[in-house]
Amino acid sequence: MIGIGNNILMKNNISIAWDLTNVTYIQTYVTSSQDAFPIQAVFSPDGTKMYILGNSNKKFFQYSLSTAWDISTSTYVAAGGSMSAKEFGETGIFIKPDGTKIYMIGITNDSIHEYNLTTAWDITTQTFVQTKSLSGISLNPKNSFFSSDGLNFYFLCADGLEQCSLSSAWNVSTITSVRTLTVATLNSQDTSMQGLWFKDDGTKMFLMGRINDRVYEYDLSTAWDISTATYSKYFSTSPQETVGTGMSFNFDGTKIYVSGQTSDGVIQYNIT
Repeated sequence: MIGIGNNILMKNNISIAWDLTNVTYIQTYVTSSQDAFPIQAVFSPDGTKMYILGNSNKKFFQYSLSTAWDISTSTYVAAGGSMSAKEFGETGIFIKPDGTKIYMIGITNDSIHEYNLTTAWDITTQTFVQTKSLSGISLNPKNSFFSSDGLNFYFLCADGLEQCSLSSAWNVSTITSVRTLTVATLNSQDTSMQGLWFKDDGTKMFLMGRINDRVYEYDLSTAWDISTATYSKYFSTSPQETVGTGMSFNFDGTKIYVSGQTSDGVIQYNIT
């Protein structure tokens, strides 16, 4: 009977994952001791490390979580080097799943900046690698995302949502445009999309809108192909955050983390 019960529980958890039908606010972690304008929070795959992109101090900040995925157990660890020489308008952060690369996108130079972490997941070992201008594709790049194999790259921008390919995985110098999901299409949900995330298999996409203060869920009939995206549903962040700047999910799709200027921190929601 124990085995049957565990199987039922597992099936129920799988069925709710990555589904915005029922989302519950849990808690807020204020980051103002390090940076009062957190752009986005991302996590290590085991949920024991959190990384903040700070706009005020132009740095990455690393935290340790004594309970995985529970931001109330966060303890500040260290900051990376200043990024001000590369970017003054940071809009998004992405970390390679093995923790050896970190990417920062921004609107000052319409570029994405690639850094190496010589020790995986240790922000103090951050070293600059290269910058790729995105101005030839679109202006005002915001949050970005890579597919799990590092061969697809996505970013929000003035034209809507861009999908690009990389001929060399994780190497931003090899980015070329593939297709666009236009502003006109996205405007049906929100006229100012600020957050971007994908399910790990590429069959779902999530966008966060600043005007309506919502996170929107889309289904992709062809994995990683944004031209096949169909809008599904949303949940509202307005009780906690009205100026959202970034979001992320945990690795099984049962938790959502939203950053913004209203909260000056990271807000955790559970999919219940």
